This record gives sequence, structure tokens and C-alpha cells, in this order.
Amino acid sequence: MNHILLIITVVAFMAILIDFVIYLLPTNRRFLIMNNRTRVYIIILMVFIAFAISYFPRHMFSIDHDEVAYIQVKNGSTGETYRIEDELVVSQILNDINSIKYKKEKSSLFYMGYGYRLLFYSDNEKIINRITVNSCDKVRYRGFFYNVVEGKINLENLEKNLVY
Repeated sequence: MNHILLIITVVAFMAILIDFVIYLLPTNRRFLIMNNRTRVYIIILMVFIAFAISYFPRHMFSIDHDEVAYIQVKNGSTGETYRIEDELVVSQILNDINSIKYKKEKSSLFYMGYGYRLLFYSDNEKIINRITVNSCDKVRYRGFFYNVVEGKINLENLEKNLVY
């Protein structure tokens, strides 16, 4: 949802900026450059560019170690829920997730199943973030699948530290 709001904000800002630049032009040239059809084309182009930018590889997560009290992990195969409270293990998992570069792939709507669902909790039992790990190179986040471009999700470290 935050991506959509960001795209709308960027498009609105760019439209205002273009209107301002056109306003600075002499009056006789303003009409030639900007009519309603041109304005619609520019807005559509800006929306397309903003949407395309969201598919560039990037570091998506910057979850602060100090904010996370524990990680709740749900195994998608068995349905069992685990809790990781050891600060060292939580720090290792966060370092792995924060250091990886992801690339948006496709919508995860209507797809079922997952490997592990990670919920990051703060001290006051509030969920800070949630990530679904499908495999060592694919995650589901905010309605989209993301492929790992740089790095690797260390599933062995995650599985090793699950306490029943």
C-alpha cells in the first residue's frame, strides 16, 4: 500500500512541477505546449515510469535490530508456530534480510502456500513487519513476489534456530 501512495505522490508532484515550468514560459507558447490531451499523456507516462521504477532491484528492508524484540516464525508445511527470542539469532536473521537485494516479479494474488512466514514484533507486542519466505531466493511481501538478486536467504540458519 505504501508503494501505491508513493507512486501517486510522485505523479502528483511531477504534474505540479510540469505545470509550473509551463507557467514560466511566455504566454504565446504556453497554449502550443500544453492542452488537455498533452497533459493526460504526460500524466499517463509519469504513472508508467513510476510503476516501472518499482521493478528495479533494490534493498527493500531496513528493519532496525533495536526495534525487534522477537521473531515469530510459522512453518507453512506443518502449520507450527515458533518464537525466536535470542538476540544474536534475531540479529543474524535481520542482517540476512536487510542485506539482500530484491527484484519485484509478479503479483502474489491467488497464490497459496509458503515456506515460512516471519512476523517481527516490538517490545510492546506490535508487529513491525511481516515477510513470507517461499524459498532461499524468493519472498512474498505486500502482495508481490520478489526474487533475490544479490545475496541469499539463509534458510538453514532459520530452521536451525526454531525452538519447539
